[in-house]
Amino acid sequence: MGTVCGVTPRRSGWSLRSGKNGLETVSLMWVVVSGSIVSSVLVATYVMPSVATEILVGMAGPVVVAVGSILVMERASRRTPESLTRVLIRAFVMKMVVFGVYVVLATAMMALDVIAFFVSFTLYFVALYLVEAFYVYRLCLLNRTSS
Repeated sequence: MGTVCGVTPRRSGWSLRSGKNGLETVSLMWVVVSGSIVSSVLVATYVMPSVATEILVGMAGPVVVAVGSILVMERASRRTPESLTRVLIRAFVMKMVVFGVYVVLATAMMALDVIAFFVSFTLYFVALYLVEAFYVYRLCLLNRTSS
């Protein structure tokens, strides 16, 4: 077994080595999760405490989906880089369904301020899609240089 994107298999599990190719998958997930949580807590606590629940619920869905997408993209890129486009198309369709259900459930089952929820959801959705886009670009560059 060799090193995959800076992650080296060990007997006790997987360890992350710092790589020269930029952010590693595990590091990226930590940045996504911690950045989203910290920003939403700061906004919910200091900027708009009256809509704290809406901000946190609006952040939760996009973060969970982004982490899942990063894991799926990394796995597909590692197994067969040629399948990455197919995986991205399938993931996009799944995200549309998941986000549709999430928004309907969040707005229908919880007594949320709909405008605050949609603003929070939209901002995190767009920001995390940008992170995913840069990650796909990085994966493509890595796959091109390793060929």
